[in-house]
Amino acid sequence: MTDDEIKEGDIIAIVTAIEGLDVSHVGFAHWHGDTLHMIHASSTAGKVIDDPTPLADYLAINGITSDAVELVCRLDSLKEINARGSILNLEHNNRH
Repeated sequence: MTDDEIKEGDIIAIVTAIEGLDVSHVGFAHWHGDTLHMIHASSTAGKVIDDPTPLADYLAINGITSDAVELVCRLDSLKEINARGSILNLEHNNRH
């Protein structure tokens, strides 16, 4: 999958060859201008972050090949049930 195919908010999964484990990490695609980053739970930071490292560099630093990244889900609109039980439609802001 190329960066051009990934839109803002797409769920990105990093797959693994470890037996019994399909996905080793997940995050949300987030564009900083023309550079793809990831919002994810960072074990280094100990919290969810908007990673300042571009996704391509993050993969290289962690020894992950780009073919290990798979798009899991693209949400075009979200529905949320509020406290009164009503459904709210939340528009998804796509990059492309």
